[in-house]
Amino acid sequence: MLLEDYKVSKGISKSGKLMYYGRVLKYYLANNVKVSSDTINYIENWIKENLSTTNTYSNALLEQNLIASSLTISAYGATSDQEFFAESFAKWMLTPNDKKNLSWELYNTFFTQVFPALIKEGKVADDAEIEIKKIVELNTNKNSYNLSLGAKPTDGIDSLEYAGDIIGWQNTNYYKSAATSILEQVLSISNSLYYRNSISNYLKSQNGNNTLQDSISNWMYSSYIKASDESIKSFKDYNSNHFSSFESLDTFLQEKTVDKVGNKRIWLSDMYKSIEETYSKSIPTDKNNEYISSWTNDTTISLENVTLELYNYLYSLIGNEEWITKIIYGLVISPDDPLKSDTNEDMTGVLGYTATTAGELTAGGYTTVNSYIVICGSGLLIKDYNYQYKQGWFSSPTQFHVLVHEMGHAMDAFAAKVNDVRNLKNTQESNYSDLYPGEYFGTEVNKKSESTPVSKKESFTYVIGSVIGIMIAAGVIILGFALYKRSKGVRRA
Repeated sequence: MLLEDYKVSKGISKSGKLMYYGRVLKYYLANNVKVSSDTINYIENWIKENLSTTNTYSNALLEQNLIASSLTISAYGATSDQEFFAESFAKWMLTPNDKKNLSWELYNTFFTQVFPALIKEGKVADDAEIEIKKIVELNTNKNSYNLSLGAKPTDGIDSLEYAGDIIGWQNTNYYKSAATSILEQVLSISNSLYYRNSISNYLKSQNGNNTLQDSISNWMYSSYIKASDESIKSFKDYNSNHFSSFESLDTFLQEKTVDKVGNKRIWLSDMYKSIEETYSKSIPTDKNNEYISSWTNDTTISLENVTLELYNYLYSLIGNEEWITKIIYGLVISPDDPLKSDTNEDMTGVLGYTATTAGELTAGGYTTVNSYIVICGSGLLIKDYNYQYKQGWFSSPTQFHVLVHEMGHAMDAFAAKVNDVRNLKNTQESNYSDLYPGEYFGTEVNKKSESTPVSKKESFTYVIGSVIGIMIAAGVIILGFALYKRSKGVRRA
């Protein structure tokens, strides 16, 4: 479903075809859900009547994206395949045990069975199709997730802590935000001549008739079904514990990420100590009351534990110590808020971004090469069960969501990297001080080096960010898009 069209579609960006595992994940989900034929018929008739297209690819794309955004409740994740993958990765890693539901169980199967089997091959999208279909088919159960449940189960999770206990498509603000993003993708690919003001009209009730929202709101009840004890145990058991402590992980990354002038590009303990020294004195003013009240040593320990668990699961996914530092070769956490840009972009609301370079293969085509992450320090201050989660913008309720989200982008990029490039010894060309133009948490870095730039013909960089979304519950004003000052998938040469 969609793979052949996805590869050749002119409406999909080069970055979309390079980092394609969000689409693979949606393909997997679509093959593991049960949907009533009445609902599918309604959606396809809705497309025909409202979008003036009978394009099979457009139909499948809309259906697949709607299904995906029913399972990963994240309006931000609905904006692109890349953001969907990152939000789904964060949902898998960070969902608390008492909130792990049946959709989380599907993701657990994907990330422990499907994803590792695919990424070990190290193939670009054009070469991976047969393997994708084969492995997904081995992990397909059409009855595993029923989107047509119709009512909240009496023995399920009591509450997932969404605002007003209104979940996913049942929340009109979520529907308008996520469905708008999905329709924009469908319309751009199907070359339909519609614009956002037309899209907003599609989402309104027509003469009191049922809307698309009415049709898909019933898809949300399975979200309350608890994940099985077996799946929760399998997640715990999947942790490799390759790094026995935060200290051993920290030492490993320091030794493996030294740049040409002696700076360590991933020095966790140094950054985290600096963060504690800064925020323990004062938490920045937060007009939305979204930040934690104070930063203590316990907060630092929690951040260390999340980081240690994250890297141990990364090792579980790839099973190769040498490749651990090929996922990202640099991590910058900055006290700047907003982050600074060397191209004068407005970074207001950007919590972090992952920059990925890509290069041309001698045999033709492109592959991802390197990634590094930049995080706004204040993004680490957002408290558990925050407004971003409660309104369906972020997929997990956990404080350090931004760190895991950005690592999800890096894993998406690494998965699409061919093995010949993964095994190169000299792919990390940038000095640490060149990665970000502003201030760094941690030991002062050396001044900008006079490093030789990579040939623009051979390499380019995609920057994918993590943005705060604000969806006003009173009324229908959605400010998430207003904060999209940073363009997604920006090409930086």
